[in-house]
Amino acid sequence: MKRACCVPNCNSEVKVPSHKFPKNPQKCAAWINSLNYDSSRLQKYKVCHKHFHETDYSYSPHNRFLKDTAIPFITYETESKQAPIAELQNKVIEQQTYNKHIQQYKAHNIKVQKKKINYVQNHEYRMQVETEVLQTSKRKETK
Repeated sequence: MKRACCVPNCNSEVKVPSHKFPKNPQKCAAWINSLNYDSSRLQKYKVCHKHFHETDYSYSPHNRFLKDTAIPFITYETESKQAPIAELQNKVIEQQTYNKHIQQYKAHNIKVQKKKINYVQNHEYRMQVETEVLQTSKRKETK
């Protein structure tokens, strides 16, 4: 991936808005100091829009322009990294809640199934006892 921004650890790609270092030596020095950058390599590097505030721009109906007073800053990707972490944490919590409900549902179903089995077993046992009683009484009658 070709980088568009010279700021260390910036993950901007080529197609993002970016700005060349100013030709004015004082402004250029302010940018260099702000970014902790080596001034010997400035000719071909740019700084992407992520390192400027919205207030650093002036707007026309079709474009936005960087103000002469704008000085870039180094951003740290904490916000963009925290959002996915928070989303993942929410998904984990949702999954845990879902699993808990499934376990409760399964436990309830197991209890219901056991009751049904006990009922059937009791019913079968009663039928067996009644059958044995009937067979015993028939034997007694035939004797």
